[in-house]
Amino acid sequence: VWANPKSRRVLLERLRAMNIDDEQLEDLKTIFDAPQSDIYDVLAHLSFNLDIKTRSERVLAVEHGSFIKRHHSEKAKDFLEFILERYEKEGVKELDEDKLSSLIELSRIDKSELKSAFGGVGHIKEEYLALQREIYKWK
Repeated sequence: VWANPKSRRVLLERLRAMNIDDEQLEDLKTIFDAPQSDIYDVLAHLSFNLDIKTRSERVLAVEHGSFIKRHHSEKAKDFLEFILERYEKEGVKELDEDKLSSLIELSRIDKSELKSAFGGVGHIKEEYLALQREIYKWK
């Protein structure tokens, strides 16, 4: 649920409907001394007794895995690493559905080069979503 921007948004909307807002979720991160973690990790800890991971730990796991390495284009790798850097610094909101275009702009990678690196616009979005699944793998 959390690894998909649409279902993540729906989950957060359901929590808001139950009067659990962003501020209360941030308070949970403070209670569990997890300011550099996503609320997902705190909720997974509460629900399934999973270890609370920081965003840095999640980024490191992706960087040392095979996901980025499977891309042959340096531009594609650079873009995925850029997204990871943004996520690590800013949090899960950088992975929202509507963020992809601004991430492309912020990366300063030429759009035509990026399209070519991924094999088209649709593939950029597919890899953006696949990266999120990779970030939130249960390990």
